[in-house]
Amino acid sequence: MVQALRPLGFVLLLGGALLASAGDATPQSAQLRQPTTAFFLGTIADYANGRLTVQTAEGQTLQAIINPRSKIALLKPADFGDLQEGTYIASVGKDQGSDTIEAIELRIVEEKLRGVGEGTRPFHGGGDDKTSTTNAKIVGVSTAVFPPEIAIRLRGRDMKIILPDNAPITFMTIGDASALKPGVPVSVFTVRSRTGSTDVVRINVGQGGVVPIL
Repeated sequence: MVQALRPLGFVLLLGGALLASAGDATPQSAQLRQPTTAFFLGTIADYANGRLTVQTAEGQTLQAIINPRSKIALLKPADFGDLQEGTYIASVGKDQGSDTIEAIELRIVEEKLRGVGEGTRPFHGGGDDKTSTTNAKIVGVSTAVFPPEIAIRLRGRDMKIILPDNAPITFMTIGDASALKPGVPVSVFTVRSRTGSTDVVRINVGQGGVVPIL
């Protein structure tokens, strides 16, 4: 099922507001479609000449345009042992209070993206106001408790991530359109412009058995 989202500020690469507010519309532009965002999971059915076709698990066929501004990320397998002090991570999770987050997923970010998007902010695809996305540096890993806890630091603030067994851990790297092949699992964030085109803002491409969940 396609899930409607508010404008996204998802981990790392999007940054800032994607869309102008509806209040900026002139009387003439108000007659055009207002920009809307969406998120969906599926498998690539086809990609050619900038046009992406994705088949969802519900059997829907969705089409969108890959343009020069579209962000393509590759997600590859990682495990708990890859989480080391100093590693830069991005995680989506549920706020538990007391600067503690329970991870839904955790991504180890490639070194050249260290520091990008550092901080914590609401994640509007989580279905409630307790879901956030956090980019930070690991300062400690504790296995003395279960589930294990990851101590992180962001902009001088110390926080903690609880990492349950069902939270996938992946490596995230920058990719390009060569990764968009039929049969590959993906998660896709799109925006439908005022002129009616559906453009890919960000696409996460699973590799090595990884199936994106966000």
